[in-house]
Amino acid sequence: MPRLDQEIATYERLRPSLEAEHPLKWAVVHGETLVGAYADFQKAAEEAVRRFGRGPYLIRQIGAPPIRLPSTELHEPARPVSPTAPSMDAPTAALDQEIATYRRLLRACIPSSWPVGPMPPQELVFHDPASR
Repeated sequence: MPRLDQEIATYERLRPSLEAEHPLKWAVVHGETLVGAYADFQKAAEEAVRRFGRGPYLIRQIGAPPIRLPSTELHEPARPVSPTAPSMDAPTAALDQEIATYRRLLRACIPSSWPVGPMPPQELVFHDPASR
C-alpha cells in the first residue's frame, strides 16, 4: 500500500493558510503539491482519480480533525494496479465496491459530535454545527 507521509506533511505545512482561505472544503494533495480545494468530497475524489488514478494522494476536509482507522479496517484494493489496468474513467464493479467500503469506513469514523445529514447515494453531507 502506498504511504502518504509526504502528502500528510504537505497538508500540515499548508494547513494554516488552507483553514483561513478554504474552511470546510476538501483538499487534494499529491506529493508536495496542493491540487485544489473542492466544495464536496465527490468532486475532490473525481479529480484525484482522474489525475492520479489510485494515488497516492490525500483527500482531507479542511479544518476537520484527522481520522484514524484501526488496522483491522485497512484493506487491499480489489484489483491490482498495473500499466495495463482498465481506465479509471469507466468505473468497474471492483471500484464501486472499494468506494462503498471507503464510505462505510468514513461514516464509522466520523466523530459523534458532528451532525451528519441524510446520505443520498454517492454523497456524504456534513452540517456545520456552528451554523445552527
